[in-house]
Amino acid sequence: MQIALQSHVLRWARERAGLTEEMLAKKVGTKPERVADWERTGQLKFTQAQKLAKATYTPFGYLYLQSPPDDRLPIPDFRTVGGAAIKRPSPNLIDVLDDALQRQDWFRDYLIAYGERPFLFVGSLPITTPIAEAAARVRQVVPFGVAARAEARTWEEALTVQIEQIENSGILVMRSGIVRNNTHRPLSVEEFRGFALVDQYAPLIFINGRDALRLLGMSKVGTFHEFARQLDFPV
Repeated sequence: MQIALQSHVLRWARERAGLTEEMLAKKVGTKPERVADWERTGQLKFTQAQKLAKATYTPFGYLYLQSPPDDRLPIPDFRTVGGAAIKRPSPNLIDVLDDALQRQDWFRDYLIAYGERPFLFVGSLPITTPIAEAAARVRQVVPFGVAARAEARTWEEALTVQIEQIENSGILVMRSGIVRNNTHRPLSVEEFRGFALVDQYAPLIFINGRDALRLLGMSKVGTFHEFARQLDFPV
């Protein structure tokens, strides 16, 4: 069955996934010229549209929109290489963020249902707090002194201990280098290194696991950066 879609929406789906016409053609089992024709006319078969949606990790219903949806991210702060802004979030980042938000929402509801109290340290530091004072506050909540660092034999062991201490303070820590359990969807370090989801009941930190593998001990700095965001973000 032939269907008519908006050509610029089809192009958006491909570019959003970071694919060239040649790459998409290989994924859906056709020729690059056919992909170019889809994006020129908007005409393709229903089964081809299904394959395109799957290959670009685009919700199938999005292809029927008159214009591309606004992929604006629901949180303002991401840790990126060089502090660069994220102009167009990839499907991988959107799906990872969505999973983290769902987990946070579930855990928040669970804690409230069982009568747990909010964490007072979340949002407790004004953004104008001097660095030395902020660092001292972080050490109060998550002690990670010289002795603890000296006991760690490797950077990986030190990072593990650090994460455990952050979790003991009540913060959820997620660390992965892929989307869900899909090894074919690796996360890009160039796009983001981590993010913090601030909440007084279920604060959450996500660490891009591929960053830890590439930058070794630098990820320890990133983990504390995300923890600090929990303290200075208003709630």
